[in-house]
Amino acid sequence: MIIFLGPTLDLPTAQAILPADYRPPAALGDVLHALSANPTAILLVDGLFERQPAVWHKELLWAMHHGVPVWGASSMGALRAAELAPLGMVGIGRVYEQFASGTLEADDEVAVRHLPAELGYKATTEALVNIRATLANAQTQGVIGAQTAETLLGRARALHYSQRTYERLLADEDEGGETAVLRRHLPDLRVDQKRADAITALERLANGEPIPPPPPIPFAHTPRFERLLAQETPLAISAEGVRVTAQMVAMHLCLAGEIAALPADPRPLVAELDQAGRLAAVLAEIGQKEGRWTGQATLDVAGLRVRYGEMRGRVLPPLPHLAAEMGFGRPDLFLLELLKFAT
Repeated sequence: MIIFLGPTLDLPTAQAILPADYRPPAALGDVLHALSANPTAILLVDGLFERQPAVWHKELLWAMHHGVPVWGASSMGALRAAELAPLGMVGIGRVYEQFASGTLEADDEVAVRHLPAELGYKATTEALVNIRATLANAQTQGVIGAQTAETLLGRARALHYSQRTYERLLADEDEGGETAVLRRHLPDLRVDQKRADAITALERLANGEPIPPPPPIPFAHTPRFERLLAQETPLAISAEGVRVTAQMVAMHLCLAGEIAALPADPRPLVAELDQAGRLAAVLAEIGQKEGRWTGQATLDVAGLRVRYGEMRGRVLPPLPHLAAEMGFGRPDLFLLELLKFAT
């Protein structure tokens, strides 16, 4: 089983509940990559967005189309499950139920700012769904009244997700004294609904709950999805651990001058190489080249992404748009190519 997990639940706790193939928060193409491992099921908890394209609904539908059960909970998983439940995605937990019922509608209900992978994706802000649950608990316990709860919830909604913390939310004590009381009792009243839902999902799977196959669903092969398949579905994984895709093959031949431009669908080109007996050699060459560049440029790519994020809206157009215009489905690969030309 493959589980996409990040700031919602720490990895050691998750592994203690259910040993599985844990992967970082899902971005565009990651579910397609996961399918190459022939998973028994996929559980989506956390996903990336904003600075990276989010995981597509079509990726999840593609997995289910191939008979892989897909479950969702807590965060991005709860959102996608609520949207795809009629087509067979299974949602788990209170956050999913609120989205599925229409009680919650805004994506930023589950959004948080978090630290990078090296620091365990630890969340540095609080999800609005958790703040809602905490305020409801405080009201039930008689610590705050309905008016204070409504005022604080409105204040939390008005904050950008990257600024939502209890320290900021409870900084003003002019709520008839109730805000100050809530601050003192917050450790006992705080509810982490996203974490609770993730644990529930893992426990259900760990306890051997049957995972039925998804129902048969029609799948529309749109041009954009075909392009994503070409960009993200690995043809091979090199000795260096590089996933080599059809799009990378086309780019390799284009940079080598063998073709004049990147084709809209590079898969026929791959088929031609295979028929000519060249595909294996080309895949190996790309794997070596990409492995060498990735090893040298990983930190530079991360730094560029941070610096680019600081410039967004002031100097350059949004990176996902710029990357898409130049034929890249993922901004990180686009930046890697920029580094190659610049060094």
